Amino acid sequence: MGDSVTVEVVVDAGVKADWKHHAEQNAQYDHLSDLVRTAVSKQIARDKSEDARDVPDGIKNMFYDIESQYERLESLMMSANHSLESLENQHVTQDDIEDTIAFHTSKIQSVLEEMDDSNETGESESDE
Repeated sequence: MGDSVTVEVVVDAGVKADWKHHAEQNAQYDHLSDLVRTAVSKQIARDKSEDARDVPDGIKNMFYDIESQYERLESLMMSANHSLESLENQHVTQDDIEDTIAFHTSKIQSVLEEMDDSNETGESESDE
């Protein structure tokens, strides 16, 4: 890798746990640092290829809104999955499991409703 340096990234503990869990569950990543390096490299490549195209700002904003909503849903799904996997390793009651599922289902439904409302009104997050 040549001359390596350390770059510190500060995130919430839950975000780090989600990232670490994702890296551990995907064979393409050796560890959390590999996931972060890959994500940053892909984003830089996307930015460079986007700069090469002349895409109207309205289309870019719509794309970014959709991408943001997708990433938000993906994060919620990963969090729900992580919670359920944690429950597997514990002695919990059926009520605990149902409460956990209801909590995450509610969060995901809320985001889906926001997305639906946004699509119905034609507003993007950048318009607000």
